[in-house]
Amino acid sequence: MGDSKTVIRGAAGLFYDHPLLAVAFNSDIGDGSQQQQSTLLPIGGPSPTGLFNAFQVFHGTAIPGVTPGLAASAHYLSGFQRFDPSTFTGFGPILPFTLHVGKDFEYPYAIQANLTLEHQFGKDTVASASFITVNARHLGHPQDVNNVRSDRLVGNFQRFFGFAPSSLAAAAFGISIPSTASGTLFTNAVGRTFAVIIPGMIAAPIVGERRI
Repeated sequence: MGDSKTVIRGAAGLFYDHPLLAVAFNSDIGDGSQQQQSTLLPIGGPSPTGLFNAFQVFHGTAIPGVTPGLAASAHYLSGFQRFDPSTFTGFGPILPFTLHVGKDFEYPYAIQANLTLEHQFGKDTVASASFITVNARHLGHPQDVNNVRSDRLVGNFQRFFGFAPSSLAAAAFGISIPSTASGTLFTNAVGRTFAVIIPGMIAAPIVGERRI
């Protein structure tokens, strides 16, 4: 500045990001049907007659035509503890997700700026103060557009047992349906009788209530 002892420096910039080209590919292929997705949970044990789960995959006991939820077209690769991706495996107990792109998508960008003030005091003393800011906008992030309806999980549990679950985890995993043939009758832990509709997955009450 005028006294040759004070300096002000500043800069600002607007920087745009470029999303990965794979975003367009994923939004098309990852639509819940074109790309194989099998979400397997460590529940149920390795028995081949149990609902398709992670234990069966690691033990090599998932058998097409025997294991409920496992597609008949599945081809297990025993040396790799996985399935051949060229054939449909089955979804498992959780429905597939999507990799969508929001209709209000905008390219992300960041505004960066800095401002510094320096002043010389005496012969060899300098003081400085700086302000730096980075503000990002429209950053890409995943968004679950297929959220679990917890109210329906709770309602499902109530219809099965006749009372409310102790937790959401109990509502999600507390119902056990036998992997016996369709039409087989079974009684749950509180004495209610149901008929198997889809082995290990869906059952219907014998009297008066909606399907589970």
